[in-house]
Amino acid sequence: LETSFPDRRLALHRMILSVLKESPETRNDLARLANHAEGTKDVSAVLEYAPAAAQQASAASSHREAIALYELALRFTDSLSPVRHAQMLEACALELRFANRFADVISILKKAIELWGSMGNRLREGRNLAELSIVLTIEGRSAESEMVSQAAIAMLESLPPSAELAWAYTSQCFLRMMLRDCADAVLWGEK
Repeated sequence: LETSFPDRRLALHRMILSVLKESPETRNDLARLANHAEGTKDVSAVLEYAPAAAQQASAASSHREAIALYELALRFTDSLSPVRHAQMLEACALELRFANRFADVISILKKAIELWGSMGNRLREGRNLAELSIVLTIEGRSAESEMVSQAAIAMLESLPPSAELAWAYTSQCFLRMMLRDCADAVLWGEK
């Protein structure tokens, strides 16, 4: 009995993935491993290789490749812990900024904010709110940026001083600068 094309393709991906993992020449070719892991429909292998390959691509300034790899991994978020999911969203948002895909950055940051908030991690939630404020400013959505920036500052000022709070002040400084409110921009920058 002859196997169907999809079954044959699955078997070939499994065989190739196995060979690539075992070979000293290819075991660190994470993008190839991620590609064949996707072909095997092995979620754990995709989540092992795709984020690591995305980090490699990012380090090599191959941001479009990193985006594609993060997007591959993010298709399987049901298999991720909430922390790992939020971290991956943050990493993907950074890569999307390099590609000037700001509408996607906004969407992804909102998901990360929701996840950190659901876990009670106000520090990371506030950091992502500040990041969102900057992206909203870049997109010309000043009123929304102002609300988000103020929320980030209020949230982070209720916690001990942190780099995240400094980033929230930076987001307000950036917004003030973009609105040509130079005096307030300087005040926020000095904070």
